[in-house]
Amino acid sequence: RTMVTYAAFYCLYYGLPQWFEQGAGMSVSQAGAMMFPMAVVSVGSTFVAARVIAVRGPRVVLGIGGLFLLLTGLALALVEDSSTPVWMMVIVALIAGVPNGFNNIGNQGLINTVTSVEKVGTATGIYKTSQYVAANLSAVIVALCMSVGAGDGSAGATDAGLHFTGWAIAALGAVMTLGIVFARKMPVKVRV
Repeated sequence: RTMVTYAAFYCLYYGLPQWFEQGAGMSVSQAGAMMFPMAVVSVGSTFVAARVIAVRGPRVVLGIGGLFLLLTGLALALVEDSSTPVWMMVIVALIAGVPNGFNNIGNQGLINTVTSVEKVGTATGIYKTSQYVAANLSAVIVALCMSVGAGDGSAGATDAGLHFTGWAIAALGAVMTLGIVFARKMPVKVRV
């Protein structure tokens, strides 16, 4: 679950700025400004997710995060391209910020609910290792999607490359959402 979360997270943070610059023709500062709404919503959704996890547990938080990740991927695959108005790109960025906060808190909350106090350090270490492996995996996903999108294998983030990346993120979101739906042993409430 952690690898899926961070593979999708880094696909967004590695792929979108490239596409904003190369596919949508934005400057570096404009591309950075387009990432800002996602970062703000990520922080805000972390606070909301922390409140939800205290009341409803990690399963609900991870379900919401997976669903918004699926929506983010579908928005990138079906809505966003270089002719999309900036205001619509901002809406997609706002949607993309939600799963970052929810999935991060949900995964960490799950560690706290299923791990004993004696083993939480080991579990956290494995969690961070999974995060680093997923960051490398996402770089491969973005590189493959963008090269397929270019059609000739050349470098460059095209609309087609963004759409392929969106489908990859949607698939990861579907895996997360289905994983929550079919998880039987996941605790519903956090131990206090």
